Amino acid sequence: MFQKNELRLDLIQKQKALSENLFIKVETSKRNIVVGEQILVSYKLFTRIDLHNTELSLLPALNGFWAKDLKASSRFKRDVVDGVAYNVVTIKKYVLTAQKSGELVIDRMEVKCSILIQNKSNNRNLFFGGNYQIQEEFIHSKPITITVVDLPSPPANFNGAVGNMSIKSEVDNTSISANDAITYKITITGTGNIELIKPLAIQFPEDFEIYDPKITDRIFEGGRQRSIKTFEYLLIPRYKGEYRIPSVNLIVYNPKKNKYETKKSNSHKLSIRASKNNEDETNGT
Repeated sequence: MFQKNELRLDLIQKQKALSENLFIKVETSKRNIVVGEQILVSYKLFTRIDLHNTELSLLPALNGFWAKDLKASSRFKRDVVDGVAYNVVTIKKYVLTAQKSGELVIDRMEVKCSILIQNKSNNRNLFFGGNYQIQEEFIHSKPITITVVDLPSPPANFNGAVGNMSIKSEVDNTSISANDAITYKITITGTGNIELIKPLAIQFPEDFEIYDPKITDRIFEGGRQRSIKTFEYLLIPRYKGEYRIPSVNLIVYNPKKNKYETKKSNSHKLSIRASKNNEDETNGT
């Protein structure tokens, strides 16, 4: 009985020593957000132990979030925590966008660590000519909870944009012949969940043939840095006349100001001449 208790105590002491010298810490930019708001979540490995290798063995499910996986540096750097120096590396980094309200749990991540242990025996068939052997240990982060609340009652035509954004529009030509093409482009710039924004409600003239937009984006750090999304439409006016494409409203909830903001693009006047075919027919009669 004494031997079993002694072994159990030794195991507990070893586990405690391991957890104090090798652990994963989760850092998040915010713990209280609104639906559609983004947070940056980083998983960092802290070690005072010589590691031969690390391998992600369990990734978090991230239920309730839209996740953007960011590139993380594989280089260790020196950091001091409570006066103790550690080698630290970011093993995973996400931008998470809350898709629903509630207490959303960012569940744990597990890493398999191959630890270099100095060999005290004389067995020469072990790793590195008998000086070291490898011991595998599984470590995991602690789950954290993010409190997500619903947005205030939104205005009409709100399409879920959350952040700090602006909008502009442009056309490549304001005076053309009927049946020729015009390119109309909407550009949204700023920070936030730009990548998730869908095409906006645009009141095109009824006499125009409208094609589905070509959508492109340049998203930096998941939208946390200034990013751009464009919607490019091909328009074909069928009849001559004076037309107008009105300004487009982008309604954005700004979580820093805790309010909705309406951003407007510019409007465009278009002068459409009779089609070239009609002119040729008229001239030929």
